[in-house]
Amino acid sequence: MSSSEQSDSDLQLASTPSDDPQVYGRRRSIPVKLQETGQTGQYLLTAEDAEVLQEILRHNLHLERSGLPEKRRFRFRDLEFTRQLSTFDRQNPTFSSSEFHGFFTLFWLGVALLLVKFAANNWRSYGTIWGKNEILRLMFRKDVLVLGLTDLVLCWSTAFCLALQRVVFRGYLNWNGLGWTRLHQLKNQNEEDLAFKGKASAVSPPGTQGITDLRFKNRRDSETKGFRGSRDTDYLLCLVKKVEDGAPLEASQVNSLQGLLERESDLLSEGLKGRCSSTANFYPHNLTLRNFCDFVTLPTLVYELEYPRTETVDWVYVAEKTAATFGIIVVMIAVSQSWIYPVVMSTVRMKEEGLTAQQRLQEFPWVLSDLLFPFMMEYLLAFYVIWECVLNALAEITRFADRGFYADWWNSVSWDQFARDWNRPVHNFLLRHVYHSSISTFHLSRLSANLATFFLSACVHELIMLCIFRRLRGYLLVLQMSQLPLVALSRTRLMRGRRLVGNVVFWLGIFTGPSLLCSLYLII
Repeated sequence: MSSSEQSDSDLQLASTPSDDPQVYGRRRSIPVKLQETGQTGQYLLTAEDAEVLQEILRHNLHLERSGLPEKRRFRFRDLEFTRQLSTFDRQNPTFSSSEFHGFFTLFWLGVALLLVKFAANNWRSYGTIWGKNEILRLMFRKDVLVLGLTDLVLCWSTAFCLALQRVVFRGYLNWNGLGWTRLHQLKNQNEEDLAFKGKASAVSPPGTQGITDLRFKNRRDSETKGFRGSRDTDYLLCLVKKVEDGAPLEASQVNSLQGLLERESDLLSEGLKGRCSSTANFYPHNLTLRNFCDFVTLPTLVYELEYPRTETVDWVYVAEKTAATFGIIVVMIAVSQSWIYPVVMSTVRMKEEGLTAQQRLQEFPWVLSDLLFPFMMEYLLAFYVIWECVLNALAEITRFADRGFYADWWNSVSWDQFARDWNRPVHNFLLRHVYHSSISTFHLSRLSANLATFFLSACVHELIMLCIFRRLRGYLLVLQMSQLPLVALSRTRLMRGRRLVGNVVFWLGIFTGPSLLCSLYLII
């Protein structure tokens, strides 16, 4: 830069060459200029991207005014993965010693005897244990293949996130909100640009032309201590105003700004590392295809830099859960073939015979009653096969140690408790990326964020029903959103503390909800 009457120096908040180019990549430079003002000990600071400095100063001013601790609370620390076993896992000592373990045995003994009865009746009537076998033909003719291909495409489409992050990391896209970008801007400020060789109090003698190039070294003990000793509201107000107005800074203020930036850099480094304690898998080391594939195979929807893992894989356990998965699917097919499929076909015949909607509605109570028990059984079996068998088998193969895929949802006394405990992986995803993000990003209240989370979940479930029935009715969306007033009712004085009543209301909803929903789609 050409010299002027006031000597100046262009300082670059650009990344210096790193020993490991794969770690830092290419970063754009951010020019910063320090100028002598003609007065001893005063310097004028200007930056092309001054918003970064102003944001840091305003944040620290807010902390000082509110009395909050200096430690920054980073996002994505709302969940913690721990080593635990699922409730019905035979390896769980709590389950094996439970006083209700005998009921678990009774349930599966009853299921086995029911399956034998189905097979015997089908053999007697059709000469085969599968009966007419319509369900199996429908599944393997088209649905299983379509489901598998759809899941494969959806799963690998998430690789777009990895590609996007690598593009941002390489500098082809600018992502100003990225914490890593701010971190290295601050580091480069500290290491290269925002001070002078020696201490900030060592001011150039009057009349000296040019600004002495002082670099930030690791003087955290002395510098930060000096900053914290002078960090009060009035001091920060003055510093914020000077930076925003472009007013000259005194040497002590430049010194204080140095300590503040170093402290901010430390906090950002801590936030980017997260809970990554035993490996160096923090950003940007985690932007690898191997790390992406590892996350995709894990039975969780929430990304973390590090998960608790088991030491070895118990392949006998995997074989047990795999056999249980296919065994339960056989039971579900038998229940559908014997109890659900005939009811469905009767409603189809009603429409083919030209019955009016009013005439079909007269059959609605009977259709509903016929579907109550088979749907309840399918509901319980679907829960067990997915959250106990499939997810546990996948967790064992991947050595994923957190098996808390569900809690004791059967003891729920309200629908919000059921939503938290029924499907922990989806609940954790919605909690982090919908509920908390809507509060932090869109500044919604907790009530509004809760409403938005429920609504999004209901819309996704309604989309599933659209794929199944090929028609959009909104029945599931309405039923799911009706849980909100029921949640409010459970918190009133009338219901508060009455756990038995709350659990009865919950089970009535679980018992009637699936069959009511299916009956509506079939009849109307």
